[in-house]
Amino acid sequence: MSKFTTEVRFLCESLTGLTDSVDGSQIDATIDKAIPVIFDKARIKGRCKYFTGEYLEQLYHAILAHYYFDEIGSETYGLWRYRLNTKMTEIIPVYDELYRTVLLDFDILKNVDYSTTSNRDKNTDSTENKTKDTDANNTDTNTQDYTRKVDGSRDLTTSGTDKRTTTDTGTIKDDGTNSGTSSGSALDLHSDTPQGGVFVQAVEKHDYLTDARQQTNSGNTSGTDSNTRTLNTTNSIDDATTGTAKETTGTTRADKTTDARTKVIDETVATATTGKVKTVDGYVEHIVGLKGNTFTNLIKEFRENIVNINVMIIDELADLFMGLWE
Repeated sequence: MSKFTTEVRFLCESLTGLTDSVDGSQIDATIDKAIPVIFDKARIKGRCKYFTGEYLEQLYHAILAHYYFDEIGSETYGLWRYRLNTKMTEIIPVYDELYRTVLLDFDILKNVDYSTTSNRDKNTDSTENKTKDTDANNTDTNTQDYTRKVDGSRDLTTSGTDKRTTTDTGTIKDDGTNSGTSSGSALDLHSDTPQGGVFVQAVEKHDYLTDARQQTNSGNTSGTDSNTRTLNTTNSIDDATTGTAKETTGTTRADKTTDARTKVIDETVATATTGKVKTVDGYVEHIVGLKGNTFTNLIKEFRENIVNINVMIIDELADLFMGLWE
């Protein structure tokens, strides 16, 4: 029961036509009926840009339910109601903006969503001048000194055959008488010489003999000879000639050659290069998803933020109620 002023529950019950207090099961229904009477909805809604009517109804219900058994901090209901609605219109724009940041139109299950767009158009003009000056004096000397010696031999072999045939044909007739007396002696001396040499002087002097034989012959001969011969002679001569000759030659030659060349280069080359390059580079990168968190944590954080706004508004209204208990 009220001690200093009156409790909010008595205001809700009387404003809705109840004469007796209701039990806990009917409190929410009683609060819903008292909301249009206690809160100036049009005035408060006019200060909001993002709070919806549905959300404000939930906020009104939460305020009355929180202070349902507390006494009002003003002498009369009319004064308290005026102060309540004035306070609401003062603080609601701040929380309305905070509510907008919480309820932005985005997917609460994604914490990464950004796009990168790059467009680059680059023109480059370049000019390059180069000069090359070459001055060179080169002398090349080439000397060749060599000796050439040629040794050689030639073998010459000659061969030939000379073949001749001679034929003599004729008849030879000899007629005659012969007579004669013959006598004589013969001494046959013989020496075997094992040493393989024949010592004629030793045999003639009878110094060394193997054996000796002496014969004495005597006789008288007479007779008549008649001899006729037919001559038919053929002589063949084969003459084969073979000759070998060897010729040896030797030649030595010494040469020395010197070649000197001089090359002079004086060259200047100038080049100029001009270029124009145009580069067009463009790309779009879009990254969407969840990074460094979980879906459960995102849902929990979103709900806590919504509840926290209601709690902060309720705490802002605490000075409209009595803070004393007895």
